[in-house]
Amino acid sequence: MSLLSDFLSKIKHAEPKKDVPPALRSAVASLRRKESRKRRIIILSIISILAIMSGFLTAYIIQNLFIQGIIKDKPQRIASLEDKQLMEKQGENTTTTTPETKPVIIVEKPRSEEKTKYKTPPVVKRKSVKRSIIVPNIVPREKIKLEDIAQKQNDSELEVSGLKELYLYMGEDYEKKKDYYNAILSYKKVLDIEPENYRVMNKIAHIFIEIGLYEEATKYLKNTIDIKEDYVPALINYGIVYAKAENFFEAERYFLKALSIEAENQEALFNIALLYEKQGMHDLAQKYYSKLQKMGNAEGDRGLERIMTIK
Repeated sequence: MSLLSDFLSKIKHAEPKKDVPPALRSAVASLRRKESRKRRIIILSIISILAIMSGFLTAYIIQNLFIQGIIKDKPQRIASLEDKQLMEKQGENTTTTTPETKPVIIVEKPRSEEKTKYKTPPVVKRKSVKRSIIVPNIVPREKIKLEDIAQKQNDSELEVSGLKELYLYMGEDYEKKKDYYNAILSYKKVLDIEPENYRVMNKIAHIFIEIGLYEEATKYLKNTIDIKEDYVPALINYGIVYAKAENFFEAERYFLKALSIEAENQEALFNIALLYEKQGMHDLAQKYYSKLQKMGNAEGDRGLERIMTIK
C-alpha cells in the first residue's frame, strides 16, 4: 500500500484551464483606470486647496505685521512733530540778548490776528500813470438793435402789404370773372391781414347782393358803417338791400343820405330814380334821370324814355 500511495503521489494530474472572457477583461481594466484617475484628481485638488490656503495665510500674516509696524511707528512720529512745534514756540517766546541791544520779549499774538495777517495781502502803492484813452467811433449796441428791429418790422410790413395787394387783386379778378366763391375767399384773406378794411367789407357785401344772400350782405354792411358811417358805396348797397326786401322807406333814406354826402354820385342817382320809378313816382324819377342825362350817363336817357312812354 505504501508503494502504491507513493506512486500515486508522484503522478501529476492535469488541472483544467479557466478561460476569462475579453469583455470582462476590458471592463475590469476600465474600472481600474477610472479609479486611478479619481485618485489623481482628489490628490491634485487637495494640493491646490492647501496651496490657496497657505497663500491666504501668508498674506494675512504679512498684513498684520505691516499694520502693527505702522501703529508702533505712528505715535513716535506724532511725538516728534509735537516736540518740534513745542521747540519752535519756545524759541519764539525766549528772550534774545545781544551785546548791543536790550532783551526784547516777543508776545504771542492771538490766533485771530494771525489768521487776518495771512488773509489780507500787503498793499503795494503804485505810481499813477496817465494814459490817453482812444474812443473808437462805434455806434452803441442799443441803437444798432433798435435799428435792426425797425428794419425787420419794415420788411415784415412790406411782406404783409404785398400779400394784401395780391389777395385784393385776386379778389377783383375773380369778381370780374363772376367767380364769386374764390373772390369772397380772397377778400376774406385781406380781412385776415386788415380786419377793419371797410372797403373790402363792402366788396364782400356787394357780391352777396349779386348772388341774393341779403342777410350775409347786411352783416358786412353793418360792420362797414360801424367803422366808417359816411362811406357812400356802403350806404348805396344798404339802400339796395332794403329795396330788394321792398322796404322802400329805408332804401330811400340810405340813398338820400349818400346823395347828401356826394350829390353827383351817379350810382346813388340811378338807384333812387329807379326806386321812385318802381313806386310809380314818375315826377321824382324823372328829376333824377334828368340829372344823370346831363352827366352823360346812358341810364338817364333810358329812364326818361320809359317814363315818357308811360305818360
